[in-house]
Amino acid sequence: MPSVTRIPSVTVPVCVVHGTADTVVSVDNAEAIVACCGSQAAYPPLYVPAGHNDIEATYGPRFVSHIARFLEYTANIATLPYHRDLYA
Repeated sequence: MPSVTRIPSVTVPVCVVHGTADTVVSVDNAEAIVACCGSQAAYPPLYVPAGHNDIEATYGPRFVSHIARFLEYTANIATLPYHRDLYA
């Protein structure tokens, strides 16, 4: 996938959300993207047992919480050093 080859050069935070039951795009792709993120772009991913288009419907509160934390992190990126373990 082109994303896997391009992601190492990304220096802004990347938030990966993926359903482990996705039959359209394998979770392996999401895991490869996370593994290839540089340290500046790495952010803990959210994997849920959902399909391709039903993460929000089946895991809405968890999804919204994860995105909110990610947005909070990106809003504070200039002043708050990021530690991958902090949000795991």
